[in-house]
Amino acid sequence: MGEESKPVESTPLVASTTDGSGEQGNGRWQWVPAWTNSDAVFVIISMVSVVTMLCLIISQLMAFMVDDKVYILEWCLRLYMILFVSVFVLCEMEIGYFVEHLASMQNWIVRGIMYSFIGFIGESEAKSLLVLRPHVKISVDTKITSLFITVSSWAMVLVGVAYFIMGTCRFKLVRDRHRQPVSEATVDV
Repeated sequence: MGEESKPVESTPLVASTTDGSGEQGNGRWQWVPAWTNSDAVFVIISMVSVVTMLCLIISQLMAFMVDDKVYILEWCLRLYMILFVSVFVLCEMEIGYFVEHLASMQNWIVRGIMYSFIGFIGESEAKSLLVLRPHVKISVDTKITSLFITVSSWAMVLVGVAYFIMGTCRFKLVRDRHRQPVSEATVDV
């Protein structure tokens, strides 16, 4: 009873202790884990994923602007791409609603397959910008847009492969274990 509680290792922004007393002055704040090297790796992969997805969304919007001949199938596919990739961004940022209601996105193997699939569809769209117009001289804007879609699509495929490999190696369990408070993460041997 007379012992003072020792703070749990946490980020400098949020202090917490193991005593569970309930008030800030007594030491219980919301627990925020300190970053380790492995946490940084997961955060970096997530950030690269979000940047890649935002580039893919921007490239789809660019394709709308440079596409002078309207093919309804291409437009529908681009709209679906923007919709799905936007949902993927929200899942990647771990927005509560999407984490709770899209259980398939919690499995990193499935996530990797979906990301790669979207990347391959994007690559197909990049080719269609150039191939479906053989009778028309292709503008520089269209070529740049096609290149941007290609680069962001292949980056999406690589992110998907990374998630597939991490899911296969069960790295999600490692990440989740690092996010638990010390009292919950300890395992009796």
